[in-house]
Order: sequence, then structure tokens, then C-alpha cells
Amino acid sequence: MPLSIKGQDLAGVLPTSLVKLPYLKTMNYLGGSIPQEWASLQLEIVSLAVNRLSGPMPSFLGNTSTLKSLSLESNMFSGTIPPQLGQLANLENLRISSNNFTGKIPSFIHVRKQIWKLRISDLNGEGSIFPCLRSMKGMEKLMLKGCNISGPILTYIAD
Repeated sequence: MPLSIKGQDLAGVLPTSLVKLPYLKTMNYLGGSIPQEWASLQLEIVSLAVNRLSGPMPSFLGNTSTLKSLSLESNMFSGTIPPQLGQLANLENLRISSNNFTGKIPSFIHVRKQIWKLRISDLNGEGSIFPCLRSMKGMEKLMLKGCNISGPILTYIAD
């Protein structure tokens, strides 16, 4: 039976000792920073939205092969979106809007065919062309806001 720590509004640093909970599948509403030890967890859902997490987005999140949903929106992450997230073969939901990211829309987006919900916003710095989303046939929700996108919206987007 999966353990879910959800909606508790806990404060402080995310404890590294959570890696000792073998059935933990979901976490959200926690504060602090994301410990590297979490890379060894078999998490399916990470929802750390609306916190005060800051610094670069941890690239080790790309090593969590079981991850299906990653929501880090409305934090204070900065820097570029790590390309290691492209290794998340099971990722279906990626929400990383409302942070302080710089750079372009990640190039791995177009190869993740199973993503059905994608939210990226507030990318400062150099612009991006509209990403190729042709292979994402199951896309239900798409938000690319404040990403300095240039070029035309491709006609297949309505298919």
C-alpha cells in the first residue's frame, strides 16, 4: 500500500530519512530544499508546488525512473531547466511554471510522447522557437507562457 504525505503544510527542511520509507509514492506541500537522497526513492509523483524552494532545479530528479508527475511550480528555482529531466521515460505531467528559470524550452520536450499535461512559464533570457509537439497525441493541457517564443504556431497543434 502506497504511503502519501499530502496536504499537511509541513515546514522545515525535507528530511533525507524519507528514503527509508519504501512505499512512499507521493509527496507534496513540504518546504525546504530537495535532498539528493530522494533520487533513490521510487517516487511516482512529486508535487512541491507553492513553496519557497530555491536555487537550481536538482538535476538528480532525472534519475527517478518511476516519476510520472513532477510539479515544481510557484517556487523560486533559478538557472536553466536541467536536460536530465529528459531521462524521465514515464513522465506524463510536467509543471514547472512560475519560477525564475532562464534559457530555452528544453529540447527533450518533443521526445516525451506520453506527456499529456505541460506547463512551463517565465523563462527569462534567450528566446525559443515553438517546440515540436506533433508526437504528443494525448496532450490535454498545454501552457507555455512568458517563454519568449518566436515563430508561428504550427498548424498540427489543433489536431
